[in-house]
Amino acid sequence: MSAPNDCERWAELSDRKLLDEALSDEDARFFDEHLGSCELCRSEAEAWAGLAELPDEPSLPEDEAAALVDRVLAATEAKKLPLDKKLPLDKKLPLREIASLDERRKSRNLLIGGAAAVLALAAGVLLFLRQVPPATSGPTASLVEASGDVRVGGQPVTAGTQIPAGARLSVGRGAHACLSFDEGKVKSCLAAQSELTLSRVEAADRELSLTEGTVVTALDRLPAGQHFSVTTTKGRATVTGTVFSVTAPKGDGSLVVRVHEGSVEVGGGRAVISGQELDVTKGVERLVDPNVRAEELRLVGVTLPRHAALAPAPSASVAAVEPAPSPAPAPSASAEVLPKPPSASEMLSAARAQRASGNAAGAAEGYRRLMAVHPKSAEARAALLSLAELQLGPLGDPAGALRSYDSYLRSGGGGLSQEAHYGRIQALRRLGRAAEERAAIEAFVKAYPNSVQARALKSRIEGSAP
Repeated sequence: MSAPNDCERWAELSDRKLLDEALSDEDARFFDEHLGSCELCRSEAEAWAGLAELPDEPSLPEDEAAALVDRVLAATEAKKLPLDKKLPLDKKLPLREIASLDERRKSRNLLIGGAAAVLALAAGVLLFLRQVPPATSGPTASLVEASGDVRVGGQPVTAGTQIPAGARLSVGRGAHACLSFDEGKVKSCLAAQSELTLSRVEAADRELSLTEGTVVTALDRLPAGQHFSVTTTKGRATVTGTVFSVTAPKGDGSLVVRVHEGSVEVGGGRAVISGQELDVTKGVERLVDPNVRAEELRLVGVTLPRHAALAPAPSASVAAVEPAPSPAPAPSASAEVLPKPPSASEMLSAARAQRASGNAAGAAEGYRRLMAVHPKSAEARAALLSLAELQLGPLGDPAGALRSYDSYLRSGGGGLSQEAHYGRIQALRRLGRAAEERAAIEAFVKAYPNSVQARALKSRIEGSAP
């Protein structure tokens, strides 16, 4: 790891180079050597190089310019760095009169009119860089969302934390947390005032033990032989592909399973279909309250149907248990009409506000909801790249970032295709997928041979050659 003084010296020399000041032979030698050994400073240099490739006139569409501003803002979230990782402020660049990061964030909406304005903002706010911890090896769950008081083993944690088997995850009042397995193919979200233990995290047979509260899970169809279970002291739900929730209210001894997609098979051959809930301990079946359904789907970030045409979903099973002696009143099953969702522009503005306030998890959730509700809008395309930046950065989910970049490129790309391809390379690198990273670098260099990034990537390939 480079010493802070070395990084400060490199930053000062970088400023001088940006201002076209000549460096002494000794300074030039130090600049190159430090750049080769310090990942933080190398990332900063690559970021500046990428900005240099952008057009110098307002030619980007508004949604792509907005996405670019979001990417630049992501690079400025220095408060998420450990104290010994922060880089010094650049005191020589444009917009240096803006004193605080919050003020710079407030200024962003004035500068989205085109690429020239984006460059002006970028030059002013690209002052800090963060280092994303490498992916943890071994079977773990990734904490992809953490809002409010979220703890593992009693200690506060943030999004990006890798959680091993046996760990206890608890969520406080007004908070929520989401776990991801298999690069997002399985997502489980804990509602406020809930607690569970990750009993097993191996792909073949994952199990969450719910102590109290509610956990909502959405999972794609699992490969043959794999299962996902949620257990409580009153029963077990084992699934292979569905959207469902399990609730174990504190103190009343009940167990409620709700099915939002697919079906659940309970002991004795009884099936619970989508839109139904079963109080397993009391044997009471009823319609899911529309408000509860909407809240649980919002929590896990799912809009139904998840696919254009749903095939019959594989069933889940819940072990039968003895009913409790006293029934509880059922919630209302009236079919309330949910309010019309906000417009795409309103949802994008709300997600940006979350990001500007430093709530990366809230912003990511907002981007996902926008893409689910308005999938063909220009705002959704901008949101996809913004989500990728959050996943690559503060959320610590390079696998999710890779999927987001790939989705953007599969949909036809756009004015920021080059940036999406470069983001893919960074994601592959952080995932440790060296062969795929090298192939992506070679494709990038072929597609954008004259870019500054291409020159840097060529050096990386040459440096890693046997």
